[in-house]
Amino acid sequence: MLADLDQTLKQFLTRELPIKNGEVEVAFSAPNRDWAAGRVKPTVNLYLYHIEENTNLRRNDWVVEKKDGQATKHRPPARINVTYMVTAWAGDAEDEHRLLWRLLAAFLKHPELPEDVLQGDLTEAVGRIKAGLLSKDEMPNPTDLWNVLGNDIRPAIHYRVVLPLDVAKRFTGPLVLKKVIKVEQGLEGEGPFEEIVQEAKKEE
Repeated sequence: MLADLDQTLKQFLTRELPIKNGEVEVAFSAPNRDWAAGRVKPTVNLYLYHIEENTNLRRNDWVVEKKDGQATKHRPPARINVTYMVTAWAGDAEDEHRLLWRLLAAFLKHPELPEDVLQGDLTEAVGRIKAGLLSKDEMPNPTDLWNVLGNDIRPAIHYRVVLPLDVAKRFTGPLVLKKVIKVEQGLEGEGPFEEIVQEAKKEE
Protein backbone atom coordinates (compact mmCIF):
# COMPACT_ATOMS: atom_id res chain seq x y z
CA MET A 1 0.00 0.00 0.00
CA LEU A 2 2.95 2.36 0.46
CA ALA A 3 3.70 2.17 -3.26
CA ASP A 4 0.02 2.94 -3.93
CA LEU A 5 0.31 5.95 -1.61
CA ASP A 6 3.33 7.23 -3.55
CA GLN A 7 1.38 7.02 -6.81
CA THR A 8 -1.63 8.63 -5.15
CA LEU A 9 0.43 11.59 -3.93
CA LYS A 10 2.02 11.96 -7.36
CA GLN A 11 -1.44 12.07 -8.94
CA PHE A 12 -2.65 14.48 -6.25
CA LEU A 13 0.22 16.96 -6.73
CA THR A 14 0.09 16.75 -10.51
CA ARG A 15 -3.51 17.92 -10.28
CA GLU A 16 -3.30 20.40 -7.43
CA LEU A 17 -0.10 22.36 -8.15
CA PRO A 18 -0.80 21.80 -11.12
CA ILE A 19 2.06 20.10 -13.00
CA LYS A 20 1.62 20.42 -16.77
CA ASN A 21 3.56 18.59 -19.48
CA GLY A 22 5.91 17.06 -16.94
CA GLU A 23 7.54 20.44 -16.22
CA VAL A 24 8.13 19.39 -12.59
CA GLU A 25 9.22 15.91 -11.52
CA VAL A 26 7.81 14.17 -8.44
CA ALA A 27 10.45 11.98 -6.77
CA PHE A 28 10.58 9.74 -3.68
CA SER A 29 14.33 9.10 -3.36
CA ALA A 30 16.40 10.14 -0.34
CA PRO A 31 17.47 13.75 -1.10
CA ASN A 32 21.17 13.22 -0.46
CA ARG A 33 24.00 14.95 -2.33
CA ASP A 34 24.26 12.29 -5.04
CA TRP A 35 20.55 12.50 -5.78
CA ALA A 36 20.58 16.30 -5.82
CA ALA A 37 23.55 16.34 -8.22
CA GLY A 38 21.67 14.08 -10.65
CA ARG A 39 18.55 16.22 -11.04
CA VAL A 40 17.79 17.43 -14.54
CA LYS A 41 14.68 19.57 -13.94
CA PRO A 42 12.65 21.17 -11.11
CA THR A 43 11.57 18.49 -8.65
CA VAL A 44 9.24 18.00 -5.72
CA ASN A 45 10.75 15.35 -3.45
CA LEU A 46 8.64 13.37 -0.98
CA TYR A 47 11.06 11.47 1.24
CA LEU A 48 9.37 8.82 3.40
CA TYR A 49 11.36 8.83 6.64
CA HIS A 50 9.04 7.58 9.39
CA ILE A 51 6.33 4.92 9.81
CA GLU A 52 4.55 4.12 13.08
CA GLU A 53 1.20 2.91 14.38
CA ASN A 54 -1.22 5.65 15.38
CA THR A 55 -2.08 4.30 18.83
CA ASN A 56 -4.58 7.10 19.44
CA LEU A 57 -6.79 5.56 16.73
CA ARG A 58 -6.31 1.94 17.86
CA ARG A 59 -9.55 0.03 18.35
CA ASN A 60 -9.88 -3.24 20.25
CA ASP A 61 -13.55 -3.92 19.51
CA TRP A 62 -14.59 -6.34 16.76
CA VAL A 63 -16.25 -5.22 13.53
CA VAL A 64 -19.29 -7.20 12.36
CA GLU A 65 -20.21 -7.04 8.67
CA LYS A 66 -23.51 -8.47 7.48
CA LYS A 67 -24.01 -9.53 3.85
CA ASP A 68 -26.36 -11.98 2.14
CA GLY A 69 -27.78 -13.09 5.46
CA GLN A 70 -24.36 -13.92 6.92
CA ALA A 71 -22.28 -12.09 9.48
CA THR A 72 -18.49 -11.83 9.40
CA LYS A 73 -16.52 -10.69 12.44
CA HIS A 74 -12.99 -9.28 12.20
CA ARG A 75 -10.72 -6.86 13.95
CA PRO A 76 -10.69 -3.28 12.61
CA PRO A 77 -7.69 -2.16 10.56
CA ALA A 78 -4.73 -0.65 12.36
CA ARG A 79 -3.98 2.99 11.57
CA ILE A 80 -0.46 3.77 10.43
CA ASN A 81 1.18 7.20 10.38
CA VAL A 82 3.27 7.61 7.23
CA THR A 83 5.41 10.75 7.32
CA TYR A 84 7.18 12.43 4.40
CA MET A 85 9.67 15.28 4.29
CA VAL A 86 8.63 17.35 1.28
CA THR A 87 11.19 19.60 -0.41
CA ALA A 88 11.38 21.64 -3.61
CA TRP A 89 14.43 21.60 -5.88
CA ALA A 90 15.07 24.01 -8.74
CA GLY A 91 17.86 26.12 -10.17
CA ASP A 92 16.53 29.27 -8.53
CA ALA A 93 15.51 29.90 -4.91
CA GLU A 94 12.43 31.86 -5.96
CA ASP A 95 11.19 28.91 -8.01
CA GLU A 96 11.71 26.61 -5.01
CA HIS A 97 9.80 28.96 -2.73
CA ARG A 98 6.98 29.19 -5.26
CA LEU A 99 6.71 25.41 -5.35
CA LEU A 100 6.74 25.16 -1.55
CA TRP A 101 3.95 27.71 -1.24
CA ARG A 102 1.77 25.81 -3.70
CA LEU A 103 2.51 22.58 -1.86
CA LEU A 104 1.40 24.14 1.42
CA ALA A 105 -1.82 25.34 -0.19
CA ALA A 106 -2.56 21.88 -1.62
CA PHE A 107 -1.90 20.09 1.68
CA LEU A 108 -3.93 22.52 3.79
CA LYS A 109 -6.81 22.57 1.32
CA HIS A 110 -7.28 18.81 1.59
CA PRO A 111 -7.31 17.37 5.15
CA GLU A 112 -8.26 14.08 3.47
CA LEU A 113 -6.89 12.61 0.25
CA PRO A 114 -9.51 13.12 -2.50
CA GLU A 115 -11.15 9.86 -3.53
CA ASP A 116 -10.61 10.52 -7.23
CA VAL A 117 -6.80 10.46 -6.93
CA LEU A 118 -6.54 7.22 -4.92
CA GLN A 119 -4.53 4.47 -6.60
CA GLY A 120 -4.30 0.68 -6.21
CA ASP A 121 -5.48 -0.81 -2.92
CA LEU A 122 -6.25 2.65 -1.54
CA THR A 123 -9.38 2.71 -3.68
CA GLU A 124 -10.75 -0.08 -1.48
CA ALA A 125 -9.91 1.56 1.85
CA VAL A 126 -12.82 1.88 4.26
CA GLY A 127 -13.37 5.52 5.25
CA ARG A 128 -11.55 8.65 4.22
CA ILE A 129 -7.76 8.83 4.39
CA LYS A 130 -6.68 11.63 6.70
CA ALA A 131 -3.63 13.75 5.90
CA GLY A 132 -2.02 16.93 7.18
CA LEU A 133 1.07 18.76 8.37
CA LEU A 134 3.02 17.79 11.48
CA SER A 135 2.81 20.07 14.48
CA LYS A 136 5.92 21.85 15.71
CA ASP A 137 6.32 19.40 18.62
CA GLU A 138 6.23 16.37 16.30
CA MET A 139 8.86 17.49 13.80
CA PRO A 140 12.38 16.03 13.98
CA ASN A 141 15.44 18.19 14.44
CA PRO A 142 16.15 19.37 10.87
CA THR A 143 19.91 19.51 11.45
CA ASP A 144 20.00 15.86 12.53
CA LEU A 145 17.91 14.73 9.56
CA TRP A 146 19.95 16.58 6.96
CA ASN A 147 23.23 15.46 8.53
CA VAL A 148 22.13 11.84 8.14
CA LEU A 149 21.26 12.54 4.50
CA GLY A 150 24.65 14.18 3.98
CA ASN A 151 23.22 17.32 2.44
CA ASP A 152 22.84 21.01 3.27
CA ILE A 153 19.81 21.98 5.31
CA ARG A 154 16.91 23.45 3.33
CA PRO A 155 13.26 24.37 3.93
CA ALA A 156 10.91 21.39 4.15
CA ILE A 157 7.29 20.50 4.82
CA HIS A 158 6.59 17.50 7.06
CA TYR A 159 3.44 15.81 5.76
CA ARG A 160 1.64 12.86 7.35
CA VAL A 161 -0.90 10.45 5.88
CA VAL A 162 -2.83 8.01 8.09
CA LEU A 163 -3.23 4.68 6.28
CA PRO A 164 -5.41 1.70 7.21
CA LEU A 165 -3.59 -1.62 7.57
CA ASP A 166 -5.81 -4.70 7.57
CA VAL A 167 -3.67 -7.21 9.46
CA ALA A 168 -6.02 -10.07 8.47
CA LYS A 169 -5.51 -9.50 4.73
CA ARG A 170 -3.43 -12.00 2.79
CA PHE A 171 -0.80 -10.57 0.46
CA THR A 172 -0.01 -12.11 -2.92
CA GLY A 173 2.46 -11.33 -5.68
CA PRO A 174 6.23 -10.72 -5.67
CA LEU A 175 7.90 -8.65 -2.96
CA VAL A 176 10.30 -6.97 -5.41
CA LEU A 177 9.24 -5.73 -8.85
CA LYS A 178 12.36 -3.85 -9.99
CA LYS A 179 15.92 -5.05 -10.45
CA VAL A 180 18.72 -2.60 -11.32
CA ILE A 181 21.84 -3.94 -13.05
CA LYS A 182 24.80 -1.55 -12.89
CA VAL A 183 27.25 -1.99 -15.75
CA GLU A 184 30.69 -0.40 -15.45
CA GLN A 185 32.54 0.85 -18.47
CA GLY A 186 36.23 1.71 -18.40
CA LEU A 187 38.61 1.19 -15.49
CA GLU A 188 37.40 -0.42 -12.28
CA GLY A 189 35.71 2.07 -9.98
CA GLU A 190 36.08 4.98 -12.42
CA GLY A 191 33.03 4.53 -14.61
CA PRO A 192 31.18 5.74 -16.54
CA PHE A 193 28.30 3.58 -15.38
CA GLU A 194 25.12 2.45 -17.07
CA GLU A 195 22.03 1.23 -15.22
CA ILE A 196 19.66 -1.35 -16.72
CA VAL A 197 16.27 -1.54 -15.00
CA GLN A 198 14.21 -4.73 -15.25
CA GLU A 199 10.63 -4.53 -13.96
CA ALA A 200 8.35 -7.50 -13.33
CA LYS A 201 4.62 -7.37 -13.94
CA LYS A 202 2.31 -7.03 -10.96
CA GLU A 203 0.09 -9.98 -10.21
CA GLU A 204 -3.58 -9.16 -9.93
